[in-house]
Amino acid sequence: MSTVRKQIGILLVGLGLGWGVSVGLPAPLEFLQQYLWAIPIIIGIILIIKD
Repeated sequence: MSTVRKQIGILLVGLGLGWGVSVGLPAPLEFLQQYLWAIPIIIGIILIIKD
């Protein structure tokens, strides 16, 4: 079960990074977007560490 959680965590981190790159960040909602795409990365890191 812990390996599944770790895989989900890695997937979320990858998703967040991909989203961040695709969004490009310098935008009118730069601040909001920065935090939105960071959320899956943070959740993913928590899932990986929490093992």
